[in-house]
Amino acid sequence: SLCEVEDEALLADLGGRTLFVYIQASADEEAEVLRRAEQFPKPLYFPPAFLEENLKRYIEEQDLFGVQDIEPDAFSRWVFPHLFHARLPKYERLARLYGVTIPSAALRDVTDEGAFIEAIAGALDEA
Repeated sequence: SLCEVEDEALLADLGGRTLFVYIQASADEEAEVLRRAEQFPKPLYFPPAFLEENLKRYIEEQDLFGVQDIEPDAFSRWVFPHLFHARLPKYERLARLYGVTIPSAALRDVTDEGAFIEAIAGALDEA
């Protein structure tokens, strides 16, 4: 995810060339994302420090001997909620610096590109 880029100059360059749009999920939508991630684990990108810290925690909590004992899908199911919540402030920060935040409820009736652009323009007018 772009929010994991740690190069501030690169983020500033991207932010100067594009508009970051953070679609802020409701609590129910967040719960659904977490449910789907548990049901259908997928490969994820982790910042190195986050991965190291959470591998250590997982190994300790699961009473494993080392990374060789980790079942990848089980780890993905365990770590995803931690990653998800760690990313929320990053999304908010990028939107604050280089874009706009739109609550997902504002997009419920969007059915085409024009309506999506209007929703973004409305959020920009409010910012």
